[in-house]
Amino acid sequence: MFGDHGQDAMATDEGYGDEDFDGTVPSAVADLAIEDQAMFERIRVRLGMRRSDGPERIGRYELRDSIARGGMGQVYRAHDPELDRPVALKQIAPLPGADVEVLRERLRREAQVLAKLAHDHVVTVHDVGIHRGLVYLVMELVEGPTLRELQASELSVAERLRLYVEAGHGLIAAHERDIIHRDFKPDNVLITPEGKAKVGDFGLAHVLGEPLALAESGADASALDPEHEGTESRLTRSGEVLGTRVYSPPEQLRGRATDARSDQFSFCVALWEALCGARPFAGASTNALLRAIVAGPLGGAELDPRLRKLLATGLAVDPDQRHPDMATLVKALEDYLERPRARRRRRWMMFLGLTAAALGSALTAYVQRPPDEVCDEFEGATELREQYPLSALEYTPLAGNLDTKIHRTLARTQHACATDDLAGKQHAAALQRKLKHLLNRAVEEGEAPSEALEEQLAQFEVDLDSVPRAPLSKEFLEVLESEFEPLEFDERYAKIVSSCLDFDNAHEGLVLSHADLAEFGLRCASAETLIGPDYEHVVETFLEARHHAFRVGDIPRALEAQLGALKTALMRLNDYEHAEAELRITDDLLAAARVGWGDHRQATRDELAALLARDHGAYEEAERLQLRVITSTLVLTLRSDIQSAQSQLVAGLVNLGHVWDRQGRGERAIDAYRSALTLEPDDPEALVALGCVLHNNKKGSPGEARKYLESAQKDKEHDLQVAAGACLLAVEMAESPTRPKVLAQSRDALEQMLLDPQTHAATPQTRAKGWFLVAVAHALLGEFGPAYEHARTELSEEQLTQLDGIVAQLRAEDPPQPSP
Repeated sequence: MFGDHGQDAMATDEGYGDEDFDGTVPSAVADLAIEDQAMFERIRVRLGMRRSDGPERIGRYELRDSIARGGMGQVYRAHDPELDRPVALKQIAPLPGADVEVLRERLRREAQVLAKLAHDHVVTVHDVGIHRGLVYLVMELVEGPTLRELQASELSVAERLRLYVEAGHGLIAAHERDIIHRDFKPDNVLITPEGKAKVGDFGLAHVLGEPLALAESGADASALDPEHEGTESRLTRSGEVLGTRVYSPPEQLRGRATDARSDQFSFCVALWEALCGARPFAGASTNALLRAIVAGPLGGAELDPRLRKLLATGLAVDPDQRHPDMATLVKALEDYLERPRARRRRRWMMFLGLTAAALGSALTAYVQRPPDEVCDEFEGATELREQYPLSALEYTPLAGNLDTKIHRTLARTQHACATDDLAGKQHAAALQRKLKHLLNRAVEEGEAPSEALEEQLAQFEVDLDSVPRAPLSKEFLEVLESEFEPLEFDERYAKIVSSCLDFDNAHEGLVLSHADLAEFGLRCASAETLIGPDYEHVVETFLEARHHAFRVGDIPRALEAQLGALKTALMRLNDYEHAEAELRITDDLLAAARVGWGDHRQATRDELAALLARDHGAYEEAERLQLRVITSTLVLTLRSDIQSAQSQLVAGLVNLGHVWDRQGRGERAIDAYRSALTLEPDDPEALVALGCVLHNNKKGSPGEARKYLESAQKDKEHDLQVAAGACLLAVEMAESPTRPKVLAQSRDALEQMLLDPQTHAATPQTRAKGWFLVAVAHALLGEFGPAYEHARTELSEEQLTQLDGIVAQLRAEDPPQPSP
């Protein structure tokens, strides 16, 4: 029953007779997978339809053994008898659902282009052909590991960067011929025995402008247009996303057009993984991976900020926001690699140029050892106890806690001296000076400690935990001790900012190290935060300090700068746009510094995360974080004095009240604010918050809300004056029909604060709200003169629309005439 059919098949051009030794097979078999074709060949040999003598060949190439099997086909070790050399032969298999004829033409053309691509860092393609209906590539045989295998070993950061830079040069060479890889990953980079990186497996690459070229060759140009129902469209719609998903750029994951910038994205994913041990994005599905890419890269705290920024740019979601091309990125990486070597060369030349007499002093200055007294003088438990007896501290914030502070400071000193840690010794010396200052001040202020003293005590606890890792230069250390510390002790923050601005002129010729610049930025930004109002500059200064701390691996200083930047951006600028990314960096730094629960820095992070969650409407998460802050603060009081931790506890209660207020739980918010005022009756934020929530929730009388708001305005030193004035004006506006004169007085008081450059609103939003209420108050009183018009100039378009609606309603209701 099979005889006639078999004879007919063997008689065709694709038959099974001797003529078949030209390498052709039936098209139905050519479309099968490699394994199926191999089985077909074995059956042919057994049935006598194919001679089995001699080595198996593909074209003129003798196959030796299989090297690997990939998604695009089988790779063999082979021998080229004509040139007598070993080669690697890759036979390309069609993807399921592909238009085989179009795909063969496409791969054949790409292979021809690749065969012309000769570069030290690209696996050379020697030949291309078609065997039994399948395209095959003949390439140089690289006897070495893949980059993934090699980077799993103990390679230095510099060596990893060197190999990726070499691979980058291979991609650049391909891009110059309009070839994009589309599947760059460490598995597709081979390392020669000499240690040279070569990019291979351009099996997924395609030539830019391919539709036109195919049209010229007679193929349907629309077949490869993603806007049409052609081959590439069918491939992606059948569920096959070309390339390895975890390294693919978002445009490739979405099945959209790719270009050379897509290779740049994959390259940066692979390099990030090589340097950090984990990829920057994770997702169990394509959609999850896309969401992770949009959210931004995770981790990377161990990367130098400059290197992290280079990679983050290459990982941008929008290809237009990436580096202009691979050459730009690779050049930047080469500059990064070269800079440390250049520094070492300069140091070595300087060293050789020193005379023997100067060498000793130069080395002494370089080592910058502080005097031995740092380790000797602070047998301080006895000395300070004698100088500051308990009777003198009985009614101060340090009562009952002096021993804790002395012994923790002594422990820091002893550890630094035992390990000969220069940065630790400098830190211990600063702790000693600060503690003596706090003791003196506590004795002077007695039973009524100032808010500034309590803040300094709280900061001292943070300083005890945050031990820097990079030492400061001797010259800069002297400047800090003689110029900055006295100003900090006296809270002369405006003078500190002035000194920061004039530093270069005052200390011409003083060259600062990265550690110096990190500490300098921290001191300046911290002072500027307290005087405002240029908070954008404060954030920039903190981030610059973080950059310099990163350069010398000083994680504690980098963490302090990061927390300062994040806190200023969120609490002063209400800049939530980049907060989530910055919060991830903060978490990375906390992990790198091994900061755990019960640490001031972790509590600060949780407080900021709660603020961010509150802004996003995630009130349950905000409540959970804020309760954790309060619990952590209570634990901290067990190891420090109640007074220094009290301000943190008050802030935690106030922020918890804010969360409950946002949830519409006004009564619970009022309880939280009242609890805060029980601990600190004059806390301005608690006073303002309680006054506002009493008014907004109609709890208590207007007089009670007014009492808290007026109390908050008595202290002119804080930056909640505008907020208190705005809430007070809102209270008076509710009472306006019976108290027009009081309303006018409250309006004028707020207007004066807004016009006074010395009065700083806590946030821009607070100032905007203040001007809006001033304008409404003018309208309520029927006063539409120059003051009203000026208030309108301070409003946003949305506020103007809202104001005009209020004015129209007032005029329709025939409001009372303005009082004389």
